[in-house]
Amino acid sequence: MERYAQGLQHRLAGTRIKVTLAKPGPTDTPMTAHLKQEGAKLASAEAVAREIVKAIAAGRPVVYAPGKWALIMLIIRGLPRAVLHKLNI
Repeated sequence: MERYAQGLQHRLAGTRIKVTLAKPGPTDTPMTAHLKQEGAKLASAEAVAREIVKAIAAGRPVVYAPGKWALIMLIIRGLPRAVLHKLNI
């Protein structure tokens, strides 16, 4: 999905059309209700939606919502694959 969005962003560069790739973190929805019951900290769907709408209005190419999710994913992406596969995340 990320590569597809990047391709669209490239293809549409110089036009009025902008593509924003939304990367939401753990969000409080009916699908994640079991995680909340287990004590997971989830962002509210409303807060995530507000951040995505602001990013679209600003023309940002990528938005992580909530914002702290960008830092978490930066760390995870930096882990070697062998280490990542051993983690229970």
